[in-house]
Amino acid sequence: MQRNAPFLLLAALFATLCLATVAQAALVAKIDRQRLALDETLTLTVSKDGSSFFSEPDLAPLEPDFTVISKNQSSSTQIINGQMSASVQWRFVLSPKRAGRLQIPPLTLGKDATAPLSVEVSQEAPSRPRADDQPLFLETEVDHREVWVQSQVIFTLRLLWAVPAQIQDPADPQLENAILEKLEDTTFDKMINGQSCKVFERRYAIFPQTSGQLTIPPMTVQAEVAGQHRSGAFFDPFGSRGKPVTLRSNSETITVRERPADYPTTAAWLPADKFSLDAQWSQKPDELKVGDSATLTITMVADGLPGAQLPPIQLPEMDTIKLYQNKAEVANHPTGQGITGSRQESMALVPTKPGNVELPEIRIPWWDKDKQQVQYAVLPATRLTVHGAPAAEPAAARPAEPAPPLQAPPTAPAVAPPPAPTARPTGWMALTLLLALAWLTTTCLWWRARRLAAAGQPPRPANPAVAMKEEEALQLLRRACQANDPLSARSAIIGWAAARWPLERRHTLIDIERLYPDPRLAALCQELDQTLYGHGEQAGTWQGQGILALVNKIRKNSRETRTKDNPLPPLYH
Repeated sequence: MQRNAPFLLLAALFATLCLATVAQAALVAKIDRQRLALDETLTLTVSKDGSSFFSEPDLAPLEPDFTVISKNQSSSTQIINGQMSASVQWRFVLSPKRAGRLQIPPLTLGKDATAPLSVEVSQEAPSRPRADDQPLFLETEVDHREVWVQSQVIFTLRLLWAVPAQIQDPADPQLENAILEKLEDTTFDKMINGQSCKVFERRYAIFPQTSGQLTIPPMTVQAEVAGQHRSGAFFDPFGSRGKPVTLRSNSETITVRERPADYPTTAAWLPADKFSLDAQWSQKPDELKVGDSATLTITMVADGLPGAQLPPIQLPEMDTIKLYQNKAEVANHPTGQGITGSRQESMALVPTKPGNVELPEIRIPWWDKDKQQVQYAVLPATRLTVHGAPAAEPAAARPAEPAPPLQAPPTAPAVAPPPAPTARPTGWMALTLLLALAWLTTTCLWWRARRLAAAGQPPRPANPAVAMKEEEALQLLRRACQANDPLSARSAIIGWAAARWPLERRHTLIDIERLYPDPRLAALCQELDQTLYGHGEQAGTWQGQGILALVNKIRKNSRETRTKDNPLPPLYH
């Protein structure tokens, strides 16, 4: 029994403390100020009689009107004349989100709740770029006080300090009728009046969208400067509780001018520090071939302009070239001087007829901010040379002319000998007969091939390896169509056509449409090219069943036609 006495005493003491806590529990809230500016802070203190080791007041009711900047907790316990009392205190630094009369609603902890409080928040407050008696101050600047509408102005926020401090991330400025692009932050050291300071810089690229006056409101930075050593504070012996500081800059005003009167009225307004226009071809423009695809990529780059402001480029429609415009790629690239915008246009050109075609000159005006005048970025006209047969049905090939008979070279006149009783063919006569026989055989084979082609039956190759090639090409086409792979399907159908009609010219999709003039085939080939060379988002939706079914139908119709026209196999091949 004596051994358990200390534990019983401790349990009784804890029970007494809990009873006292329950009996005396009360939640009280107070604020250090009732009037403040929108960019200032206030301190809300919540106290409770009793102990609260693992909980704190619910702060969710504050979220609509306040931001909690920081919070800390302290507790104390006292024993006077044998009576024990405990209390806990929370300190919350709050920043208002809007101006007007705001209410701090009741905050709850368990079954207890605070009474509501109200504060008056004004819209503006006087600037305070430097902390009192502390080497901590705030600066802002703009690189131009007067700019053209939609042109770039660089706004810099700079914070300098020479004492240990915790600085909160500054909020971005809120602007009307302007585009804001955040640039990279930098931190470095700087000597000021012989004292080493830390410097934090944040830069923004701002693009005013309307003429007139643009005002950048004051920037506010919340910081906490390390306090001095206080030996009497038991719970803060090293002075670790910082002193909250609010720094507030001056506002900045910029005059925004309208676009100059001498700028082309129908052109896109492009005020820039530098502007460039470049073109790249996937192959040489003078080596294009009918049915093949060539990609033209045009890139615009502008220093001091966002990419979204650069205009689109469209080539005119051409009768002898199919044009497939891809989706433009627009980007912004932060640099040390601001924003560099880019726009890349990519288009596929598929020639349908041979000949020469000229792409017209591309001429884009832009405003040189340095020289204050209109400049032009120019891509000169490009001459395209397309090789290959036209897509129309070619004329029937003419048979080769027979070689003229060989004749003996002239010789000097001489007295003819008397005729022999029997004449035998000489060597040149035998050679002439041999050449004539070869020409006759070639003509018969050509005539037979043309007759079979007219009936829809491909010539039967003497070598069975050629027939196997069509089956292999068909397997490749079947796999590509079943996988819904448009790029592989385009290559496979051209390979299958080359094996199907081996005596025809080099094949493209246009040639396949010519060899089998079916509107459904033309529509499917057009869809395939549009998927590959049109907008990129269509590539994932292409389905290959249509082309595969049509190819199978072509082969079936050819077999039926051959069976109807030739019920018995020919004796000779």
